[in-house]
Amino acid sequence: MNNIDGHLQFVLKHSGLCLAQGNTISTGGPVVQVACNAGDATQWMLDGSVLRNRASGACLDVPNSAMTQGTELITWSCNSGNNQNWTLDTAGN
Repeated sequence: MNNIDGHLQFVLKHSGLCLAQGNTISTGGPVVQVACNAGDATQWMLDGSVLRNRASGACLDVPNSAMTQGTELITWSCNSGNNQNWTLDTAGN
């Protein structure tokens, strides 16, 4: 995890790439992994248990509250739904 001006970058261990708002800054945009840089799309603010993207202001979201493996993540208007609440696993798994 990198800290930029109070925002976090989440670096994927296996690829060294950052979690980012995809190529669209609109609600419903995909979440992807990209080269880490200082761009707003790679920066997230932990707001309680939600992750809010700096570029769009939208929250990391599991669409339609899906519970199946392989569901692609998006950003969506923050609504405090369970599908937008995350926990941090510090066990190194």
